[in-house]
Amino acid sequence: MPKINVYDAQTNLTQLIERALAGEDVIVARDGRALVRLVPVDGGLRPVGLHVAALSDAEADEAMRPLGESERALWEGDITPPEER
Repeated sequence: MPKINVYDAQTNLTQLIERALAGEDVIVARDGRALVRLVPVDGGLRPVGLHVAALSDAEADEAMRPLGESERALWEGDITPPEER
């Protein structure tokens, strides 16, 4: 996979984007050291959620429980525990 120096990448960005869209690995380098890779963005919307696998009923119940007073205070930016207020 060839490396393109930063100056050439600046002057040929449109062509490099087309090459990346065609599936070619496009690496931009400075002083021979790879800095970034141009890759196409996947089409469509990203899936919602953070879990790769489905949650069990117990895990879902725990994730959906209301925050306690201490957790809510931390979430809202108050780092003083409620018992010390």
